[in-house]
Amino acid sequence: MGSALDIIARCVPPSDETDRQETGLVVGYVQSGKTLSFTTVAALACDNRFPLVIVLSGTKTNLYNQTVKRLRRDLDLDESPAGRWRIFEAKTRNPDLQQQLGDLLEQWDQPELKGFPRKTAIITVLKNRRRVDGLVDALRHLDLRYRPCLIIDDEADQHGLNTKVKRGDSSAVYGALLSLRDALPRHTYVQYTATPQALLLISVLDSLSPQFGWVISAGAGYSGGSAFFEGEGHELVRTIPDHDLEAIVDDGDVGPPETLLEAMRLFYVGVAAQAFHRGEREPTERYRSMLVHPSMLQLDHLRCKRWVDGAKASWIELLEPGVESPDRDELVQDFRSAYDELAATTDIQSQQNEAHETLPSFENVLDYLHQAILTTPTWEVNSRDFDRWTQDNWPSAYSHILVGGENLGRGFTVEGLTVTYMPRGRGTGVADTIQQRGRFFGYKSNYLGLCRVFLEGNVRGDYEHYIEHESYVMEELGQLAQSGEPMSEWRRRMLLAHSLRPTRPSVLPDIYRHRRVPEWTQQASPWSPVDDAAVAANWNLIEAFIEGLPFEEDPGSDERTREQRNALAEHVPLVKVLDELLVPMSFSWRDAPDFSAVELAIQWHLRKNPHLTAAVYRMAAQRPPLPGGGRRRRQIDDDERIVNLFQGEAPVKPVRLRGSVYPGDRRIHAEDAVTVQIHDLDLTDADQQLQRGHVPAVAVWVPNSMRVGVFDEMATVT
Repeated sequence: MGSALDIIARCVPPSDETDRQETGLVVGYVQSGKTLSFTTVAALACDNRFPLVIVLSGTKTNLYNQTVKRLRRDLDLDESPAGRWRIFEAKTRNPDLQQQLGDLLEQWDQPELKGFPRKTAIITVLKNRRRVDGLVDALRHLDLRYRPCLIIDDEADQHGLNTKVKRGDSSAVYGALLSLRDALPRHTYVQYTATPQALLLISVLDSLSPQFGWVISAGAGYSGGSAFFEGEGHELVRTIPDHDLEAIVDDGDVGPPETLLEAMRLFYVGVAAQAFHRGEREPTERYRSMLVHPSMLQLDHLRCKRWVDGAKASWIELLEPGVESPDRDELVQDFRSAYDELAATTDIQSQQNEAHETLPSFENVLDYLHQAILTTPTWEVNSRDFDRWTQDNWPSAYSHILVGGENLGRGFTVEGLTVTYMPRGRGTGVADTIQQRGRFFGYKSNYLGLCRVFLEGNVRGDYEHYIEHESYVMEELGQLAQSGEPMSEWRRRMLLAHSLRPTRPSVLPDIYRHRRVPEWTQQASPWSPVDDAAVAANWNLIEAFIEGLPFEEDPGSDERTREQRNALAEHVPLVKVLDELLVPMSFSWRDAPDFSAVELAIQWHLRKNPHLTAAVYRMAAQRPPLPGGGRRRRQIDDDERIVNLFQGEAPVKPVRLRGSVYPGDRRIHAEDAVTVQIHDLDLTDADQQLQRGHVPAVAVWVPNSMRVGVFDEMATVT
């Protein structure tokens, strides 16, 4: 309730008599309770006398039906006519909608009588142009001035953003949503998603760019990315080998991949174990399910379903009571291996969580295995065979195997999911799409040891990278929400592995770049366009920073020149380097984005380990004047960039002696710690004429373990 109160408090208040619009963003983890959150926000809107709540409930019929079912249940929408709600389902055309809404609003203009409560209209609508336009046509004929309204956009980053932004045009659904907002003079548009990348990165001038944000904390028992891809969670995830991946797309008459059969055996052991326990206690989940997601192609779905059904039929026959054969013995042994694997992780989970399910003996499981397989239906869930599957199919059996593609992705809840088999590749590596396929996340702590996820190798790596990215975004948004600052002030940058893209590029303006923090980041323009005052301020900053640091001469060859002799301070707290040097230092517009990325990498690793240290070098420090050390002459080009900051190796020839006297500045760094070099430069032109003397420049080396991917805005001239 707390988060819902915070969200409704940020909406346009019903007491505000001015017509205005607000846009908010609510972010929660995949399958962590976002639907319950927006249902609670809708209930609070009703309590606060909002006459109209609109829920944009996805683009697929199965998701729409799922949302409507939950709203009806949680808001008790099917209560007596004297209730405070009236639901309008705009899944299809309703020619009477205008009149019905007009009658409802008319009641709000009359004195409220006992026994005739004012009703809040809750309109659920598919997020496509035709249905939204139909709703807009009805709303435009109503007087909605000064009436507080709430729009909830579920899965807001999908199908609503402008995919034609780069062409200066508006895509169909985006245009329809803008028309919907125009029809409601006084409203709050609240966007819900687990993958906010697109919404955070669109232009802040876009109508759908959020002005405020909130993060929903996952409740107790939630199992997210860290549960599967960190620490002991690695035991729950398996990599599908290449030869099994090839079998999925092979047009020939090949048998099922061995890992698919392994996944099925693990699933059936869990079903049989729970069937045994059901006679002793209430189950932790109403259902058990397995998800097979091979690709978006229906032919692959059909092939996988045939494999599942074929294996199921064969196993039912072999496990029939009274059957004795070598094939049966071999199958039993395979199930024994699956049992042993599950037993290992259920034992670990039971030690950490007393409520966690444990396995009965293998003999007990074997007694129930035949019936567990026999009573588990297999469903193909896609547009070709969609009519066979609806949410109403869940009660038909305790356990289910679902085979499909996109219809089993974003927003779809696979109840009691324990085993996921997803040989689908990463495609174009769009991070939010890959994360939304993670239907295996959810409230699973009571049976996490029974869960298994089979993934293609690159996709497994993507999920491992995504954990860090998601954690960073959630922390940033959480801090922003607590501060109360508008989201337009948030700096558009995020950690993201270079192998991933944050979202589909069609919705983003061309202002971003994506790169990995390099080994060395150095100032290319330490003077111009940095002015004289900024140069002086940087020297004052450096003097204060290095004061008291334990500098000693960096050891090396006695043949080094004075310019090749540096002073070194080791074990300097990295937080000091960040807070007292890098963050407050003035950088030119050319250099600032690169150093911003370095700062981000350091900040992130300090969050995980605040005791990290750094090495600080004063280059050529054995020759005055101080504080930066002895001065070196460096040429700048016509664009006022340093041609080459780093001192090279000495000697260069002969090759066998190269660098034996001085290894070169690029090799002057700690073995595995952030290193800062402070240079004192006299800048000259190509004719060696002095242009500016005593200019500070810094270079930062980052160890490989800290070179994160960064997605941020490109430098712009200001």
